Amino acid sequence: MKTIFLKTFVSFLLALIIFMIITFFILLYGFNSSIRKWEQERELTIKNNIEEFLKDIYRSNKNVTRELLENSIRYSIEGNTLLSIYDKDKKPILILRKRGMGMGRRTNQPQIKLPDNIQLTPVIIENEIVLYFSIHFVKFGDEYSNRKFLQSIRTTLIISFFLSFIIASIFAFLFSRNLSKEAKQVSEGINTIANGNLDTTLSEKGTKEIITIAKATNILSKKLKNEEQLRNQWTQDIAHDLRTPITALKTQLEGIKDGVLDLSIERIQKNLKEINRIEKLINDLGELTRLESPEMKLKLENINVSSFLSDILSTFQKNIVDKKIQTEINNSLKNIKGDEKLLNRAVSNILNNAIKYTKKNGLVKITCYKKDKTNLIEIFNSNSYIIEEEKTKIFDRLYRGEYSRNTNGTGLGLTISKKIIELHNGKISVKSNKDQGTSFIINI
Repeated sequence: MKTIFLKTFVSFLLALIIFMIITFFILLYGFNSSIRKWEQERELTIKNNIEEFLKDIYRSNKNVTRELLENSIRYSIEGNTLLSIYDKDKKPILILRKRGMGMGRRTNQPQIKLPDNIQLTPVIIENEIVLYFSIHFVKFGDEYSNRKFLQSIRTTLIISFFLSFIIASIFAFLFSRNLSKEAKQVSEGINTIANGNLDTTLSEKGTKEIITIAKATNILSKKLKNEEQLRNQWTQDIAHDLRTPITALKTQLEGIKDGVLDLSIERIQKNLKEINRIEKLINDLGELTRLESPEMKLKLENINVSSFLSDILSTFQKNIVDKKIQTEINNSLKNIKGDEKLLNRAVSNILNNAIKYTKKNGLVKITCYKKDKTNLIEIFNSNSYIIEEEKTKIFDRLYRGEYSRNTNGTGLGLTISKKIIELHNGKISVKSNKDQGTSFIINI
C-alpha cells in the first residue's frame, strides 16, 4: 500500500467497517435491552393485575375452588402464559396454560408437590396470606410470530449495512481515485521540474493541501529558474571580470617578453593594480560563498552603536578630507545585538559607496533610530541618484550600475551587505531622489 489511492481507499473502508460493527452491536444491544425491559414491565403489570383479581375473588367467595378460578380468570390472562394458583398451604388449586390466542388448557393436580425453584407470590388480605400464585411468561422470541419479526429486523439491518457498505465503497473509490489523481499530477510535475524543466507550471486545482503544494512548487520553480538565470549571468560576469585583467596582464607580459614593451616601475605598478583587482574579486567571491553557506553561524554580541559608527567612519577619514565632505551622525540607539565584524563589513560597504559617489563639498549623514521596536540605520549621501530600474538590481551579484562602470570595485559589495543583513533577520532597502540624494536603510 504505497500509493495515496490504496492508503486512502483501505483506510476509508476499515473506518467504515469498524463504524458498522460498532453500530450493529449498539443497535443489537439496544434492541435486546428494549425487549427485556418490555418483558419485565409486562410481567410486573400482569402480576399486579392477577394479584388484585385474586383478592377480589377471595373477598367475594371465601371458598376459592378450581372451577371458580377457571371460569373467572382464564379469559383475563394473555397468551403464552402459564398460571398456577395455590392455597395458603401451597397446594395447587389450578394450573392454567394459555397458548397464543387460544382458550388454554387446565390441569388439576392438587396433590402435586411444588418444585423448589418455583417462585410463589403471596396474596395477602388483612395481613394474612390467603393464596399463592406463580406466573410464567414465554420469552418474546420464543413465539413463532415474534421470532419472524426479530428475524425480519435482523435481515433488514444486515441488508442495510451491506447496501451502505457497497455505496460507501463506491464513494471511497471515487474519492480516493480523484485525490490520487490530483496528487499524481503534482508528483509528475515536481519530477519534471526536478529533471530540469523549469518551465513546467502545475495546475492549482483540487483539495486545499494539493493546491498549497502546487502553488509552492510553482513559486519554487520560478525562483529556481530565476536563480539559474542569475547563476548563468554570474558565471558570465565572473568570467568577464577575470578575463579582462588577466588578458591585460598577459598582453603586458608578452610585450615585455618580445621586447616590444619596456620593463618599467610604472608598468609593474600597473600590472600589480590588475593583480590586486583580481585578488579583491576572488576574496569577495570567497566571502559571499562563506556567507551563503548553511554552516554560517553568527557571533552575536551587544554592540555599542556610537563606538561602532565612529570606528567605521574613521577608516574613511582620508577620503572624507580629500573630497571635503561634511559628515553628520544622529544616533538615538545605545546598543544593538549582532555580529560586530560582519555588520562592520556591511555598513562599511554602504558607507564606502556613499563617499565614493558624493561630489566634493557634499554631505554624508548617518542616522540611527528605533521605529516599531526595530533598529534602523540610514546612510544618506548627497549629489547621487539611482534610477528606478537599477534599484532592484544593485544588490545582484557583480551588478555595476550606470554611474559605477568606470570606478574600481567588484560589484559584490552591496550583495555582501545584503546577505549579512539577512543573516541578522533584517532587510536593506534604498530610496533615491534626484534633487536630494540617496539613502540606504538597514533594518535590523
